[in-house]
Amino acid sequence: MATKRQAIIWKVVLTKNTNPGGAWLAQATSSTIEDGQTGEYFEAFSNASAAKRWVKAQTGRKTISWVESGEDAKGKPTAFNAGYEVKV
Repeated sequence: MATKRQAIIWKVVLTKNTNPGGAWLAQATSSTIEDGQTGEYFEAFSNASAAKRWVKAQTGRKTISWVESGEDAKGKPTAFNAGYEVKV
């Protein structure tokens, strides 16, 4: 008999510390619909690309669609959001 696949919902926010030399903070939250388990993961990175690679490693996804959710006075991004579902 096949086991039922479980869905894990991920919500991820990347935020840049706007102080000079500030790091990117990755905050990932996972939750399962079936049993209500949740988990939170935090990590700091020197650049957004490294933070995005960490998120891919945590979730097992090859691609993630990021939405820019903030920018500074120069028009450079200071925050990204992503949300998706993974079946395991």
